[in-house]
Amino acid sequence: MADSIEVSFVLTGDRGEPQLEAIRERVDNKQEYRADWGRDDEYVYAAREIEEDVFGVHLFEHSPDSDWYTLPTRQAIELEISTHDLTLGEDVETRVSTVLKFVQTVYAATVECRYAFGLDTEHVGGIGEDWGPDKPVTDESLAENRINEVSWLTLFGPELVVEYGREWLLSAPAWKREELDDGAILLVASPDPTDYEQFSEDRDILRTYFSRRGN
Repeated sequence: MADSIEVSFVLTGDRGEPQLEAIRERVDNKQEYRADWGRDDEYVYAAREIEEDVFGVHLFEHSPDSDWYTLPTRQAIELEISTHDLTLGEDVETRVSTVLKFVQTVYAATVECRYAFGLDTEHVGGIGEDWGPDKPVTDESLAENRINEVSWLTLFGPELVVEYGREWLLSAPAWKREELDDGAILLVASPDPTDYEQFSEDRDILRTYFSRRGN
């Protein structure tokens, strides 16, 4: 089991121009958020107050040629959440809700995000292993305008929503379904990405739904 949850925002185009500083500024300007560069300017630490505590995430940028094992060869922004921070205390639901708010805030701050996926603790550690699930998207699946594998969190940008169909996505058997302001659709398979037993059951149901369509 991995010690973090990862949400990756796969960007469109081949420009490869750095976006992390612009994203940091946009997030930092949002009410209730703050975002600063971390050690050696290698990442951005973004935080949001919840109740009387502060919940933070790390943001990294991957270039198209980074060869990161979870990603296709596309520029991407990665949001990383410590599972320790996510499960600290008894109110996991509030913390997961905060993660989803972070996802929507970062998505709104990116330029031309085509697709985003969030990996549960087992999926993060299982990609590339014989027993593990596949990458959520590959170069081949993106060329065909489809996903490759269902993940804990799936955010379909407007282009993919057109491909799959708005009503079809909003009818998916997911724990959470939400349409964003720009027409993107967010699906979350289960309420807790660290509860693998529950998530695996919910993912199988969602996977069957997508498989019937041909993914």
